[in-house]
Amino acid sequence: MSTFFQASEEFEKDIKSFHAKEREQIASKINLYCSDFEDDPTLFRQHSYRPLKVILPDDLGSSLYAIRINQDIRVILTLDDDPLFGQTIVTLLRAVRHDSLEKAFRDIAESLYQGNAIFGKGDQNG
Repeated sequence: MSTFFQASEEFEKDIKSFHAKEREQIASKINLYCSDFEDDPTLFRQHSYRPLKVILPDDLGSSLYAIRINQDIRVILTLDDDPLFGQTIVTLLRAVRHDSLEKAFRDIAESLYQGNAIFGKGDQNG
């Protein structure tokens, strides 16, 4: 299975606000944690978390995650299986400073799930 990456306009805008060295670090960590997800999801699972628990109706699961790039930078993304095309789709949604993460994560979840999500306490490993 292959991995397909796509980036939102907001992510593209965010990434421009970081220094070149930070942009390189972001790209490197995204590739490291997400590229081999289907063959070995261990790295992704070790480095991804949800700052807010997203509870959806009908026991649906959320594919929204944050990954820690360094002490101050987080990337918010979705990771979805596409069995029809035999690939994993990683959609890069935002790149934010740690102090902006919770608000950005909530805003994205509200937009994606159009008011159908309830939020609880998330993972604390980020």
